[in-house]
Amino acid sequence: MAPIRKFGKETWDKLNAELYTSNPYFDSNFIEPMLAYFTTGEERLCIHRQGADIDGLVIVNPYPPAKWSIFKSSQSQITPLILRYPENLQNLFFFA
Repeated sequence: MAPIRKFGKETWDKLNAELYTSNPYFDSNFIEPMLAYFTTGEERLCIHRQGADIDGLVIVNPYPPAKWSIFKSSQSQITPLILRYPENLQNLFFFA
């Protein structure tokens, strides 16, 4: 996991283009201001790699004690995550 200030616009936009046909709601030009105005600074960018390739990005919040939740701003209607394989979330959040 990386601090949210290291939000990688190029990687985010590349995955958005590949997986979501450049959906404007998932474009970094939409996500970056949302992060600037609606985060606490505690959020992290969770990066999933398949070999050398990044195939998933999700923004998470700390959720005490020692847990994480997916970031979702109450001011927006989206949850900013980009995943080639959504089943990878099961490993991240320990779903049964």
